[in-house]
Amino acid sequence: MASSMLSAAPAMDVHNAQIVCKDVSHWFLKSDGTPIQVLDRVSISLEPHSFTSLLGPSGCGKTTLLRVIDGLIRPAVGTVIVGGEAVTGPSANRAMVFQEHNLLPWKTAQENIRFGCKLVGIPASESLRRANEAIALMGLNGFEHHLPSQLSGGMKQRVGIARALSIHPQFLLMDEPFGALDAQTREVLQIELLKIWEADRKTVVFVTHSLDEAILLSDRIVIMGTRPGHIKAVIDVDLPRPRSDDMRADPVWTNLRRHLWQLLKPEMIEVAG
Repeated sequence: MASSMLSAAPAMDVHNAQIVCKDVSHWFLKSDGTPIQVLDRVSISLEPHSFTSLLGPSGCGKTTLLRVIDGLIRPAVGTVIVGGEAVTGPSANRAMVFQEHNLLPWKTAQENIRFGCKLVGIPASESLRRANEAIALMGLNGFEHHLPSQLSGGMKQRVGIARALSIHPQFLLMDEPFGALDAQTREVLQIELLKIWEADRKTVVFVTHSLDEAILLSDRIVIMGTRPGHIKAVIDVDLPRPRSDDMRADPVWTNLRRHLWQLLKPEMIEVAG
């Protein structure tokens, strides 16, 4: 059965940790200039080659925390260390996959992937090799010269993931990458992502609203509370790998899902109220 730590700031074991957030707090300004706190003393450490999901209601700061880890946002308070170095901005060893694919509409799938390489200084000949490698990995052969307007939603997201993988990052940060897809496409891409992750075990942080998606993919699930965003619990997923949809009937899965919902339900009610 899953184990949990039910404190606002779980104790950290930073030995060999690849991602460390320590006492991270952040505020945004409303349109009238009033500050609103979105993260409150978030502390967590993630092990090398682990797959961690951030799970919580809308507005709990999941995306903000992911962007802080990537270096797209500098936290108002606290420190973030990734790969042994303090995060001061974006880096080529971290790649972000967004909920919206953010593809350039005038570039083909291959050109969009190569553009990601160009941004981090990868030479043209190498970017072509990497793009073709990522195209094959994501099952995009035959679509490499299609514009985004000629691709389905699932194919566009495959291109977005391929673009992130092409720079060969140590850390893959994914912000609800399957959230806008239909259920069937989402399940297919979940399994494909699992296979890709099993092959090279990048350190992944994955934002989701789906309990089942978090269970299927993760070694660890971080439950976030809201108003302001904080860590409510950290849950280890005690299911063997490799994983598959067939495990949904496993009592460990069903018990874990029930436990996650018990933790999330009060947060969902508070947001809805």
